[in-house]
Amino acid sequence: MKSIEVLSKTLKFFGWLIIAIGFFNLIQVILQHTVSLLSSLSNIGMILWGVVFLCLSYGLSKIERWAYYVGLIVFCLGIILVTISALIFLFSHLSELASATNIFYIVVYIFVISIYINLLLLLLKGKKLFIEQPPEKISNWFRKPFFIIATVGIFIWIVNNGVSVFQYRLAPEWFREIPGKLEKPDLMIENVVWEPINPKVGDTLTIYVKIKNIGNKVSPETLVSAEDQKGWHKDGRIHSLSPNEERTAVLKMIVKDTHITYNPHNFVIEIDYANLMDELNKENNKKIETIYIYPPEIKE
Repeated sequence: MKSIEVLSKTLKFFGWLIIAIGFFNLIQVILQHTVSLLSSLSNIGMILWGVVFLCLSYGLSKIERWAYYVGLIVFCLGIILVTISALIFLFSHLSELASATNIFYIVVYIFVISIYINLLLLLLKGKKLFIEQPPEKISNWFRKPFFIIATVGIFIWIVNNGVSVFQYRLAPEWFREIPGKLEKPDLMIENVVWEPINPKVGDTLTIYVKIKNIGNKVSPETLVSAEDQKGWHKDGRIHSLSPNEERTAVLKMIVKDTHITYNPHNFVIEIDYANLMDELNKENNKKIETIYIYPPEIKE
């Protein structure tokens, strides 16, 4: 069966590719000193997902029933977990579906799930290889070293991904706030001040955004923005913050004649407005400040 042979080689290629990427990411976080329990588990989970592909490839090429069925069961669980994560993301962002970022994530989820489903249909065709094979006792599987390694590793992968879906998507707020439950950054806007207090046309409005990482993991470099209801905005960045570290972002804006045509200016001050960082809590990333713009002083 030529198609099964091609499928087996494809699975083997992607299996080793995923394992290589997982190891590369793991080495990278270690060298960057941003390693944590969950980041390590995430990368180990990727490596084990590659093992799932190798199991399937081994089962199809060697006609090993244990490898095929173990890989197939875990592959199906992977599809279920990805689908659950996608549905939770969709229902938790119903009011923001029109944003470009969320549309991108939804398209990626749909694309990944469609690939997995198509691959699953191809894998089910490989079941024909085992129909004519004599029955084999499951107890014999435990005599195979690769089976023990694969099943233990895959079990860890299932637990890790199942817990991740619960913690990142389903967990109530009180669960997320328990120390040690999650290892993620959590940036919070502590305070926003600006000068001059009563900005006039021609002034440079400087907004100071005091930010603190109240999480338990180092945060990456992050975007900070200030934007009013008419689109007057300024973007900035803050460097990485260690747990409990504070830093102030400075946003400077020139006040023009057009800005006095409407008052007040309701500025939305936001951290990570593009939603690129995985945090413990996104609810403390935003503040709204009201600023009035005054006419320029008339010189006599």
